Amino acid sequence: MQPFELPEFYMPWPARLNPNLEAARVHSKTWAYQMGIFGSQEEAESSPIWDERTFDAHDYALLCSYTHPDAPGTELDLVTDWYVWVFFFDDHFLEIYKRTQDMAGAKEYLDRLPAFMPIYPVSTPRSDQPRGERLGRPLVSHRVHQVSGLAAPVL
Repeated sequence: MQPFELPEFYMPWPARLNPNLEAARVHSKTWAYQMGIFGSQEEAESSPIWDERTFDAHDYALLCSYTHPDAPGTELDLVTDWYVWVFFFDDHFLEIYKRTQDMAGAKEYLDRLPAFMPIYPVSTPRSDQPRGERLGRPLVSHRVHQVSGLAAPVL
């Protein structure tokens, strides 16, 4: 039993799905592993923010395939990576800082965030931070260059 009855929605045209959906799913999972989103084996056995099963259930590639039905494969990959990063960032921040009430750590973390999202990237921030702090580096400094055709990034 639902708490309320949904009205009928008028939709003059059907939803369209990007034909690159399956490739985006493969790409985004590979990217998530490369970025350490699933953590190390030790982290995955204790209390990961996400594990592969959770990631698959979220299906960000499906979301992006519906919202960007005409995007070429490389652009669908990029926007899917962005959604993965943003939603992981939110879940990671909640778990690490909000639940623990670590306001000083949260402030320090947020103060560093702009270093990973420069308007005109000229260098890459250090990658020796904990996994949640290194997620912006390749997405912003490498993928933006790859899709936009800007000068090669410093990796």
